Amino acid sequence: MPLNISETQIVCVDPPFHAESALVGAYATELGVPFVSIDRPYDQALASGAAAVIISGEFHNRAYPRVELSELFAAYQQRAQGLVVLTVGDDAILYGRRAAPCRQFKPYRVAVVDSAGNSFRAGVIYGILRQWNDEQTSQYAAAVARLVCASFPGVLNSPTHAEVMQFIQEHESVQATVWR
Repeated sequence: MPLNISETQIVCVDPPFHAESALVGAYATELGVPFVSIDRPYDQALASGAAAVIISGEFHNRAYPRVELSELFAAYQQRAQGLVVLTVGDDAILYGRRAAPCRQFKPYRVAVVDSAGNSFRAGVIYGILRQWNDEQTSQYAAAVARLVCASFPGVLNSPTHAEVMQFIQEHESVQATVWR
C-alpha cells in the first residue's frame, strides 16, 4: 500500500536519488510535513528547508575541501530553517540553528567494527518526533551511532531505546564536561 506523505509525522529523505529526493522534499514542504536530510549542499532546498540537515565529515571533505568547518557550519546555519548538525568523526559534533550560537561536543569514543550508516540520522529523527531540544537530540543521535558502530553487523544489532538511554546515562558525566 503506498504511503501518503501527508499522513506522516516526519519524512527521511535520501539525497542520492537526486531529482526524486528533491521532489519528496518539495512535497513534504508543500504539505507542511517536516523532513530530515543528509549531505546536501547548503544552497539546496534539501538542506535549507529541512527540519534537520546532517552534514558528515566525508561530505565536507568531498564537497567543500577548502572550507573551514566553522565557515561551512555558518553557511548552513545562515540558510537553514531547522537544526544543522555537522559530524566530524572523532573530532566533534557541531549543532545549532539560525541566529543561535554553534554548540559542540566530543562524540562518544568507540572501537569501530561497522559503519554507523543512517543510525545518526535515525537518532535525530527520533529526537524530533519526541520534541526534544537540540542538545538532547544530538546526544541521542551520537549515542545511537556509537552503539551501532560497536557491533557487527550494526544494522542487525541496532540498540533499543532503553539501551541507548542506559548508555547516555552511564556516560552523562563524560559528555557534560565537554559542552560549551
